[in-house]
Amino acid sequence: MGSGEADARPPQVRVLVVDDHALVRDSLRRALGAEPDLDAVGTTGTLAGAAELIHTLRPDVVLLDNALPDGRGAHAVDELVARHREAAVVLLTATLSLGVARAAVTHGAAGVVTKTRGVEPVLDAVRAAARGDAAVAPELLQRLLGRASRPAQALPPGTDKYAAVDLDLLARLAAGATLRDAAIARDLADDEVHALVARAAVALGGRSTLETLTRAAEAGLLVAS
Repeated sequence: MGSGEADARPPQVRVLVVDDHALVRDSLRRALGAEPDLDAVGTTGTLAGAAELIHTLRPDVVLLDNALPDGRGAHAVDELVARHREAAVVLLTATLSLGVARAAVTHGAAGVVTKTRGVEPVLDAVRAAARGDAAVAPELLQRLLGRASRPAQALPPGTDKYAAVDLDLLARLAAGATLRDAAIARDLADDEVHALVARAAVALGGRSTLETLTRAAEAGLLVAS
């Protein structure tokens, strides 16, 4: 293979795995290592270990188990992201609880995925989080948003400060579109869509696309179809 071909390969997504079960950590590490676009750069079984490794390894994505011996992952997301703001955190859960998912999103999680459906949904969630998408299954996204998936016809009272937010774009994402899907539908460049989402995140106080969507729904900017 020539150097030109090697240089053309996309960079790998660097993933930190945080789970207190060694078998789960090893299984995820092997699964990530088998994918050409993913790389498990480290593993640990505690929040304390995660706080140290996220600072030193600077991963792109953190797979964070919720039930850890030194605390709940859902409530530690913002603390971890504060140590490396470029990291996207995907919460791993043994069973899907809407309350746990909401807590994770409120603390800045980019996604939530269960460990019981096999490894492929976990890998998909890692890739989605790395792209900046909401890394959740469509049915969970709708539950988190209260099934809000279209823009409000008029801004609710007191929400004039959100006038610059692109509600059509957020509605597309709330309905399950990826950032790439939205870019194609709107005939925009990828970086333009990312910029629009970033502007909405600033206005709404969201630290991820997923949190931005939930805040938009809570503010009444998105309504049920």
